[in-house]
Amino acid sequence: MTTEVAMPAAQTIEVPVVRRGHHSHPRRGACLMELVSTLTGGPWTDRPGRVHPMLATVCRAVNDRLGDAGRAAVLTAVPWLEHTAAPVPRRQADEVLRDGLLELAARHAGDAALAARRPGQRAAAGALRRAVRRVAARPDRDEAMRRFLFEAIDLVRGHAGLPPVPEGRPMSVDGVGWLPVRVEVRCPDDGLSAYLHCTAELDRWPAELRPEPTAPRASRDRRPAGRPA
Repeated sequence: MTTEVAMPAAQTIEVPVVRRGHHSHPRRGACLMELVSTLTGGPWTDRPGRVHPMLATVCRAVNDRLGDAGRAAVLTAVPWLEHTAAPVPRRQADEVLRDGLLELAARHAGDAALAARRPGQRAAAGALRRAVRRVAARPDRDEAMRRFLFEAIDLVRGHAGLPPVPEGRPMSVDGVGWLPVRVEVRCPDDGLSAYLHCTAELDRWPAELRPEPTAPRASRDRRPAGRPA
């Protein structure tokens, strides 16, 4: 006998932003990555698939090391993090990006050894987290980490064929403590587990936090006309 379980109706939740750590439910708050996961609708997670994993590592580390005022100041990073993940991972391209991020981290952390080691991806994530800890120890912690974060975003966006964050972008959005997100419990086809599907109600978000139309990616495989593949 099959028992049908009724899913709770979708509801809009005013999500507290921006909070340290990851959160099991939007009611408990949201970090930068969890907010990104809601922009075009998807599972509630601090590891959204549309963000490059190394950039996501930087974002989570910065999010957790900033003070409350500092986290509010980097809220405007959210719309620029989307679509930075390569549709098909490529080892050589990822190594170039990894090295670029480590060099950037070394410069901000004042530790040239970070860029000299050239570790694998897992070790690189640890090196990036260590770099953020060192930047967080600076007297100008929040501003230093904000600069590091936005430079990392520009680096990864360039790697993905996306334009940089505009120079005239708002540096912060005042008075944003809550953002409306539509939350729905969904069950996969196999019926084994339910998950939270969350979609930002962007028409009620400040304009500075709404994603702009994404320019087409620059193809890395484009060959000159007439040259055989």
